[in-house]
Amino acid sequence: MKEVEYFTFMMPPSIWKKKPHPSSVKMTVEHAAESHPGAVPILSSREVRRVLETTEEMFRHTIPHKGRARTPEEETYSARLVSGIGAKSEQLDGESAPTPDITHRQ
Repeated sequence: MKEVEYFTFMMPPSIWKKKPHPSSVKMTVEHAAESHPGAVPILSSREVRRVLETTEEMFRHTIPHKGRARTPEEETYSARLVSGIGAKSEQLDGESAPTPDITHRQ
């Protein structure tokens, strides 16, 4: 991983904004030099971001990892919750759930 510095830049006057103004997004010095000539970084807005360099690093960081194994207590609690949800849905699917009569209009 490499560390990249990002800054808010003081943008030069433009057609729409007659006075210098801060940029709405943070940029690297290189990006600001290419897209906004004359922009000056506001040094107090410095932000360091860690960026993946190689495709190998990107691949390594995108593989989902398995979390810790659940304890037996957590397993039984989860099973109890799931069975409770199943019982509730069976109750709702039965005759007790009234269906609205949409064929008759007043």
